[in-house]
Amino acid sequence: MKNKSTEGRLLSKKDIDRAAWSYIFFAQATQNFERMMGLAFCHVVEPILKKLYKNNDEEYKNSLKRHMQFYNTEPQLGALIPGITIAMEEARAQGEEVSEELITNTKNALMGPFAGIGDSLF
Repeated sequence: MKNKSTEGRLLSKKDIDRAAWSYIFFAQATQNFERMMGLAFCHVVEPILKKLYKNNDEEYKNSLKRHMQFYNTEPQLGALIPGITIAMEEARAQGEEVSEELITNTKNALMGPFAGIGDSLF
C-alpha cells in the first residue's frame, strides 16, 4: 500500500536517509582549496542522481558536473541544502520545469546565508 506522501515519487525514504548519513560523514572529509566541499556534495547526491537519471546518461553526466562545482557552507545547518537540491533534482527528473540554472543558483544562493547563520549558532 502506497503512502499518499510518497505517491508519484522517484525516491524512497531510504534513498533520502542514505544521502543524509552520507552528508553527516563526508561533508568535510574532502575539503580542498579549489572546490571546498564540492567533492563531498557530489558524493552525497551521486546515488540519488544515478537513480533519477538511470535512463538518461547525458542528464546524469551533466548533473554530476553541476554538483562537482565549488560548494562551501557551515556543515550542520548547511545539511538542509542537499535536501533542497535533491528535491529539485527529483522534480526535474519527473519532467517539471526546473532548469539546471535554477538548481545551481538555488544551491549557490543558500550557501552564504546558511554559513553565516550556522557559524553564529554553532
